[in-house]
Amino acid sequence: MNQEKILHEQDGSLILRLFAFPANANHHGDVFGGWMLSQMDLAAYYVAQRYAECRTVTVAIQNVSFIAPAHVGDFVACYGKIEKVGNTSLQIKITVYAKGDTDQEERKVAEGLFIYVALDERGQPKTIAHVDREKIKGKRGKVKKGKIKI
Repeated sequence: MNQEKILHEQDGSLILRLFAFPANANHHGDVFGGWMLSQMDLAAYYVAQRYAECRTVTVAIQNVSFIAPAHVGDFVACYGKIEKVGNTSLQIKITVYAKGDTDQEERKVAEGLFIYVALDERGQPKTIAHVDREKIKGKRGKVKKGKIKI
C-alpha cells in the first residue's frame, strides 16, 4: 500500500488530481475558492455518475470549508467518498489536499458535502437502480459512511 493511500484512506478514493496554474489564482498566488469549488463539484459528479449509472445533477453543496490556501504550482488532489445514499440522491464528501514542490506532505485545504440527485430522461428524480441496501445498511438502516466502493 502506498503512502498516499494510507494518509488519506479516511477521505475515500483519489478522484481528481490537477495542477494549479496562475489563471486559477489571484495576484498573490493563492488559488481562487471558486476554482477549488468547481474542482470539488467535478470530483463529486464523477462519484455520483459511477454509483448511480444515470444522469445526475448537483442539488446542494453544504458545509464547504476552505481550511488553508492552495498556491500556484501546487498539485491539488480531490478525494471522495459516499456518505449517504437515498432513493434518488447521494451525499458525497469531498476532501482536497495540496502539495507544492518544497512541501514534505500534502496539506488539507478544503472539504465539503455535495448532494446529487439521479434524473430520468425527462429530468425528473429517478430511483437509483442498484442500491443494495442489505450490503450498505448499518444496524439502524442507514448507510455506513464510506463503505461504498467508488
